[in-house]
This record gives sequence, C-alpha cells and structure tokens, in this order.
Amino acid sequence: MRRLNAAALALALALALLAASGPALAAQAEGVVEGALSNGTAGGKSVAGAPVTLAVLVDGAEKETRQAMADALGRYRFEGVPRGAAYSYLARAEFDGVTYSVGPAPFPAEGAALALNLTVYETTDNPAALRFDRADIIVTVGGGLLTLWEHYTVANGGDRTYIGDRTPELRARTTLRFVLPRNAGPPDLLEGFDRSKAIVTSQTIFDTRPVLPGAREFFFAY
Repeated sequence: MRRLNAAALALALALALLAASGPALAAQAEGVVEGALSNGTAGGKSVAGAPVTLAVLVDGAEKETRQAMADALGRYRFEGVPRGAAYSYLARAEFDGVTYSVGPAPFPAEGAALALNLTVYETTDNPAALRFDRADIIVTVGGGLLTLWEHYTVANGGDRTYIGDRTPELRARTTLRFVLPRNAGPPDLLEGFDRSKAIVTSQTIFDTRPVLPGAREFFFAY
C-alpha cells in the first residue's frame, strides 16, 4: 500500500511540474517573411530562380538560415518563421554573381507577416558611372605626430553594379583605390570598409567589394 501511495505521489508531482512548465512548452509564435526581388537595371533580365537566403538572428547573432528561390514574378516566401522580441531577419539574394541584402528587421509589433523587398542589378566592369561626391582631408598634430584623416563619398550614378577589374599584382578584382602619401604609416580603416574585403599595401587601400548604385562613405586615418 505504501508503494502505491509513493507511485501516486510521484505521478502527482510529475503532473504538477508539467503544468508549471506549460507556458515554456507551448508552441512558439510563428510568422511569415516574404518579399520580392526586382531588377533595377533598365531592360534587365528576369530575376526568376534567383536564390534567396533568410538569416534568422537572435539578439543580433545569426542562429539559422533558410533557402528559397524567387518565382517568375520575383516573389519569395518563408513560412513558419519564429518570431519574438529577440528575433530579427536578414534577407540575402544572389544575382549576377553579386550578393544583395536587406535588414535586419523585426516583425511588426502587431502582425505575423514581415515584408523584405530587394532591388538587384546587372553588373558592369566600366567605372564611367562612378564619381567622388565629396572629399575631406583633416590634418592634426599632437605628440610630435602628424595625423591625416580622409573622408570620401563615392557615388555610383548608374543602374548597374560595378564589379571592378583585375589588379594583376594582387591577383584579385578590385573596385576602389585610395592612394596614400609616400612614407605614410599603416592606415586605420574607420568607416565604410569591410576589413576582410580590403587589401592594404604600402601606399594603397584597395576595396574588393562590388559598388552598388547609390552612395557610400569611407573614412580612414594614417
């Protein structure tokens, strides 16, 4: 009889624990992330079949990715996406050898659908549409050192992504070059650069990233 009571007590405790953990075990809220790709190049080709990757971020860190393909109208859709205060989402699309992205963005405060639309472009190796919209050089002196700060706004005024050309001595395709004065110290890349995509030599900073239509700012010091 005592054994039966002990078994019943254990069962009661298990049921109580299950009830207490009910909210934690409840199904996680889900939503839909959808959008469309459009080709921003006049007379450009169809974006149908372009691969789209959705990155799910938790507190800013990438937790998982999901894949889809744009349909004949450029649309894509991800269902059953977890949503909550800690979640945000980044959509990336591959088109003509270049990666385009939008986000990260959270779900609306009220609603289970998030729209992430992307404009992609044809590519070109002709730099004719590139220009410097702004160039600032600031000189400071302190502690016996001369420091130069350079700030540039580079604009691509065309409707194609500039992919650069081959730089033989680097064995890489480069898009932008910033020439440093002779005997300048190693530059500190402050803004606008992806350090993993920049190549720094004794007198030049090379950027290897494609230059999309629009403007980008660069800031460095040496």
